[in-house]
Amino acid sequence: MQRSGRAAATTAVLVVLAAVACLATGCGGSRPGGQACPRGAELVPSCGVILGITPPTPSSAGLRAAEAALDHHFSLVHTFHDIDDTVPSAYDRAVVAGGALLHTSIDARIYGGRPGEVTWAAVAAGAYDAALTRAASGLASLRRPVFVTFDHEPDQPAKAVQGTPAEFIAAWRHVHDVFAEAGASNVVWVWVVTGWAGSANTALRMWPGNAYVDWIGWEAYDSRGCTGGRVATPPITFAQAALPFERTLRTGATTYGIDIHLPMMISEAGTALPPGGSVNADWFTGMEQVLRRHLEIRAVSWWDHDGSVPACDYTFTGDATLRRTAARTAAARWFRG
Repeated sequence: MQRSGRAAATTAVLVVLAAVACLATGCGGSRPGGQACPRGAELVPSCGVILGITPPTPSSAGLRAAEAALDHHFSLVHTFHDIDDTVPSAYDRAVVAGGALLHTSIDARIYGGRPGEVTWAAVAAGAYDAALTRAASGLASLRRPVFVTFDHEPDQPAKAVQGTPAEFIAAWRHVHDVFAEAGASNVVWVWVVTGWAGSANTALRMWPGNAYVDWIGWEAYDSRGCTGGRVATPPITFAQAALPFERTLRTGATTYGIDIHLPMMISEAGTALPPGGSVNADWFTGMEQVLRRHLEIRAVSWWDHDGSVPACDYTFTGDATLRRTAARTAAARWFRG
């Protein structure tokens, strides 16, 4: 969906109303599809926070297992596709049929291919328009609002082989326009970067523009268990992982033309399981209070999956301590958006 200044102002008003509603009602909500906590046209909840998950395996069985482990039905499910994939997949369709919001990321790569095989310049030039048009038509056929991200984490240093920040912007805008031309008016666009301190300036330079983005997204990880088998330094809290990039956004908003009144989401949040060490038992504890203090963050999606390198494992549902604290947090009334 293409934003306007009026839409941004409406979102800001919704954030204020959400705070008032939650203070008045305790943020009571409903299962997906209910009316106790309705969402606006761009999926901004009128109260609370949308809670999502990326399960250990991208399948209905994997999702059911993760939900059974926590005795919780997640309101959002995050899936991933390469640029030449079938979108939506059968799993994507099952997610929507089950009543959850779908957040799908379409990456500028061919899974299993070589790094840099898909460049942003090629995407912007229309080299993948046929595949993108199929994806847009497929998502439009769901007839439900869906979150879509083009090439999440473009600020990763490893993605420099795909092009410059300016080329990423051109590619994002082109993909956005292809979807619009294909009639995918149900798509809500989520710009997702890593949120890492070392690439924050690169991320800001990759802002596609307020007319091309509906939500701002980034990630929050405690990766102390991802050090080649060594448990390094004390674990960090969710607040320490999630909030620094928000401050970076506010600092750079004027320079890069970023509308910080857009709704925000933490698209991936996880804590690595240290080999032979103790887990970060406090990762989920206090998450609700952090989000209650930062009403601009309207969604958070838990990463219950392995990482991009073999030394990283974030599958919290496989650990008794994390499973217990995650279940308690998921049951909080705040996560009913």
